[in-house]
Amino acid sequence: SEVEGYTGTGYVEFSGASLRNWVEWTFDVPKAGTYVLEVRYALEGNGKYPGRLRINGKESGGMILWTTGGKSTWAWDRKPVILRKGKNTVRLTIEVPVKIDHLNVL
Repeated sequence: SEVEGYTGTGYVEFSGASLRNWVEWTFDVPKAGTYVLEVRYALEGNGKYPGRLRINGKESGGMILWTTGGKSTWAWDRKPVILRKGKNTVRLTIEVPVKIDHLNVL
C-alpha cells in the first residue's frame, strides 16, 4: 500500500524476478459466454509487456500491459474471454515489475 491511488486495501506488486510472478482470482458468473476481463495496474518503463492468461487451468492467450507513465499512475487493459457458468479461475502471469490493483469481470 506504499503507492497512492489504489482501490480497496492494497495491490499486488510483482518484482519481476520473484518466484511467484502471477496473481489468481476465482469468481462465479451467472451464465456461460463471452466476458471482458478488465485489469487495473501501474507499470513503469517503455512500451508494452506481454502477460499470459490461464482460464480454468487452460492457456487463454496473452494480455498486453502497456506502461502507464509511472509507478503510481494507474491504467486499465481489457481482454475478452469465454467463461463457463459458475466458478471460474483466472490467472495472470507477467514477468516485469508491475502493480495489479484489481480485476473487473464485465
